[in-house]
Amino acid sequence: NFIVRRYDSPSDGGYISIDYRDVTSGHTGLAAMFPDPLQAARNSVERWERACRRECRGLMLSITTGEVIARRFHKFFNIDEREESRADKIHLFPENPDKMDKKNRRFQTRRKAIWKYRRNRGKFG
Repeated sequence: NFIVRRYDSPSDGGYISIDYRDVTSGHTGLAAMFPDPLQAARNSVERWERACRRECRGLMLSITTGEVIARRFHKFFNIDEREESRADKIHLFPENPDKMDKKNRRFQTRRKAIWKYRRNRGKFG
């Protein structure tokens, strides 16, 4: 399902793009394309390949140097789209926000963390 495309350019040598073909939406297409690495046997080749499949999506490499030119965001799934992204498994706020930033003490309580998150329109920081 993965495709490697090569784009030659006289000015900078070009780049290689690693991507995947269109995937049908829903559990069947995604399950086949991005199986959960943690469900494979520990220290197995299959587990490594599953993890690589998610990490290499959208990777762009320089043909001349081999350096990473661009990388898409880490693969994510919608809440409840996959077993690993079920709503009850997602922790939006840390268990102990007091330890989140000891130096600046930005979030001293969970309530303050939630308030600050909402005040910043859904962004941390």
